[in-house]
Amino acid sequence: MSMIPMDFSSVLEAFSQPVTIEDTTGSYVDGVWVEEEGTERTISAIVLAMKPEELELFAEGNASAGGITLTTDETLYFTDINADGTEQRQSYVLYNGYRFRVIGTGFMQPNTLHNIYSCVRYFL
Repeated sequence: MSMIPMDFSSVLEAFSQPVTIEDTTGSYVDGVWVEEEGTERTISAIVLAMKPEELELFAEGNASAGGITLTTDETLYFTDINADGTEQRQSYVLYNGYRFRVIGTGFMQPNTLHNIYSCVRYFL
C-alpha cells in the first residue's frame, strides 16, 4: 500500500506571513558553537507558539521562556553537536523583535509535503 502525502498548500497560502531567516555557517570546536556572519532571507511560514511542555524538554542552555514552530515549504538548518569539527549550517528566525534558534524538525516527511521546525528564543 502506498501513502499519499498530505498537502496543506491552501492552508499555508491562507495563513503564512513573511518571516526573516538568518543562515550562518560554523562548527563545534571543543563542544562550543563557533559561527561566521550570516546572510538574511525572507520566507513564507505559519508561526505558532510552542507549548510550555515542549520547552521543558530541551537541554540546559537551549531552555527559554519562549519558543515557536514554523510550518513552511522552505528548508531551514540546525546544527548537530555530534558532528565535531565539521562545517554546518544554522538558521535563526528573527520574529517580533526576538531571535530564535532552529533546533530541530518535526520529521513530518513523507507524511506531508511541508516542513515543521522547532525554534527556541536565543541570545548571543
